[in-house]
Amino acid sequence: MGAPSSSYNLATSGVKFTGPCVYRGGVAFSTGAAVVKVWDSSTGANGRLLDVYDVTANVAVSRDIAGGVRAANGLYVEVVSGTPEGSVRLS
Repeated sequence: MGAPSSSYNLATSGVKFTGPCVYRGGVAFSTGAAVVKVWDSSTGANGRLLDVYDVTANVAVSRDIAGGVRAANGLYVEVVSGTPEGSVRLS
C-alpha cells in the first residue's frame, strides 16, 4: 500500500499545488450541471489537461486513478461552469 493522498478543494478555480506531484483522482458533485478541468500547471488554465469532470445535476463523478498521473508543474483546477463541490487527491 502506498502513501496516503492529500485532498484539495475543487469548488473554486485556482492553484492547488505548486511543484511536481501525482494526481490520483477526486470527486465532484453539484445540484446543477458543472464542468471542472484539472491542469498540470502552477500558473493557470494552461499546460497539459489531465482530467475533466462533467457533472450532471445531483450525480457525483468520482475518479480513482491507479498509480496516478504525474503533474510536472503543479495542479490547477478550473471551474468552467456551475457550482461544484468536492476535492482532488494528490501525492
